[in-house]
Amino acid sequence: MATVLSNKAQPGVSPKFLPSGVIAVCASYTFGSAPSLNDLVQMMKIPAGATVIDMILDSDDLDSNGTPTMKFDVGDATTAARFIAASTVPQAGVLCIPVSLPVRLTSTRLTPGST
Repeated sequence: MATVLSNKAQPGVSPKFLPSGVIAVCASYTFGSAPSLNDLVQMMKIPAGATVIDMILDSDDLDSNGTPTMKFDVGDATTAARFIAASTVPQAGVLCIPVSLPVRLTSTRLTPGST
């Protein structure tokens, strides 16, 4: 199991505040090799008390198994599947847009869970 940082989770990178009161962050991560069970990708920093109002999980087809088993969770530092649980997105390379948002956060970092 490895923990890696996306371009928006690097030290010194903070979300940009817009005058409308909305903070918009778009982050991406490319695996250098095949992901392993329970790898953790920290995608971005989210300020404590923020409300996540939209999210899209997009992935290429990463599961070459004859019977695909790979699943992604998307959550934060306290709940690995707070936003998306056991998504099969990496099995076929599709989009996942959760419908249960918004979610108010008390954590300071959004981190996808098991891959």
